[in-house]
Amino acid sequence: MPRESSNGGVLHYTKMVKSTVNEVDFILHRRGKTARLSKVTRIPVGLFDYVLFVLKILYYRPNLVHQNTSLGRAGIVRDAFYVKVCLLFNLPLFLFIHGWNLDYEKQIDEDSEHLFRRLFLKASAISLLTESAVASIKRWNYSGQIHQATTSFDEGLIEGLDFSRKPVISKSQADTLELLFISRVEPAKGVFELLEAFRELQGEYPITLHIAGQGSALQRLKSMVEMWNLGDSVVFHGLVSGDKKRQLMFESDVFILPSYTEGLPISLLESLAFGMPAIVSAVGGIPRMFEDKRMGVLLENVTSESVKKGIKQLVLMPRDELKSIGSYNKKLAERYSTKEVMSNLPGLYLQAISFHNESRINGG
Repeated sequence: MPRESSNGGVLHYTKMVKSTVNEVDFILHRRGKTARLSKVTRIPVGLFDYVLFVLKILYYRPNLVHQNTSLGRAGIVRDAFYVKVCLLFNLPLFLFIHGWNLDYEKQIDEDSEHLFRRLFLKASAISLLTESAVASIKRWNYSGQIHQATTSFDEGLIEGLDFSRKPVISKSQADTLELLFISRVEPAKGVFELLEAFRELQGEYPITLHIAGQGSALQRLKSMVEMWNLGDSVVFHGLVSGDKKRQLMFESDVFILPSYTEGLPISLLESLAFGMPAIVSAVGGIPRMFEDKRMGVLLENVTSESVKKGIKQLVLMPRDELKSIGSYNKKLAERYSTKEVMSNLPGLYLQAISFHNESRINGG
């Protein structure tokens, strides 16, 4: 798992597995993103992570290794060593691929001897977040077990909150709607299309945009807000967690994530649990669970115009309808709680171990 200093869905997922699945005795191996380190420290830190992993394998003799990774050059090159060690020690490997880079997928398609094909496709089981990822794995002739998984949200985030006092409940049609973007602030998340759409609507409708997160596009986005004089209606919160995150999500009315690529974002699941209607793009695992109009707006493409139409649709919607959507979303989110999602994980582990042992017997 990533070190505590990291952020993102993989770290969240690993924490939830450890805290929820009581039937399994986990030994965690934390590793960091060495790409962020200086050249002087990158190699020794990476080597330390690898050596420590081997020592843990030798000492604990685990029945299975659960490896979280992402389909992209950095993740695959970094994690290839861990996969190789599992193969050398003949350990069942349960591989959960969280992120999925489409350009990297094309590289694998074009290279039958690609590192991913040669190593990672030897895992006993692979868990994926989208149907398209499942199709790709099958196209690459993977012969192990395939599971289409889902991410989950920590139900502790909403514990103890009185949703009858959520601000949107008492808002009139003329009151300001608080829009919330919470994710990495990157071009691939549709942040520039979002800001352009908001700029065109801001003077016409009572809306405020809250942007929570960090990323490579943050400074440029702030400069655009200043250039367009949007400082009174666009609020940057930086990276949020804990009580600050709870408060921000509780006080927000509509969640918006016009992303170009996703698995199934945790921030979306969290927003549903907080009873928010959502505006999201039809990418990754989102269309599989998100009902257009019933849960908010599903964007078929990401342009400033499509985002503008999506926002306008919810801004003009009678507040009672927004409340109804929020109530439906909150109820639906229960099936994505960590406790619910993780309940079948021990069984999947046992299946992976059984598949691995049968493959050994049959010479696979």
